[in-house]
Amino acid sequence: MAQSGQNEAAEKLLVSQLQLDELPLVLPYLRKIPLGKSVLKLRKQAQHWLRDHASNGYVYALLAYLAEQEGEPQQAEIAWHKARQYEPRLG
Repeated sequence: MAQSGQNEAAEKLLVSQLQLDELPLVLPYLRKIPLGKSVLKLRKQAQHWLRDHASNGYVYALLAYLAEQEGEPQQAEIAWHKARQYEPRLG
């Protein structure tokens, strides 16, 4: 959807369907979707996941991408560091 210019539809579908166990498969595609209104909602979801899965590198990678989308490079770098710490393949 995003590749065909349907960014808003792709974002809406992503937010409604995203599950923690699918995050490793979805993350590469997620990074191709320019996020708009959903950044805050996705950030809250990721923080909720971290409560029970504090060592999940993919959740930190999601948080890094969301921080990048919000123009917070320092937060993004911290989250990427954590992501690589728990999931070296993300390097």
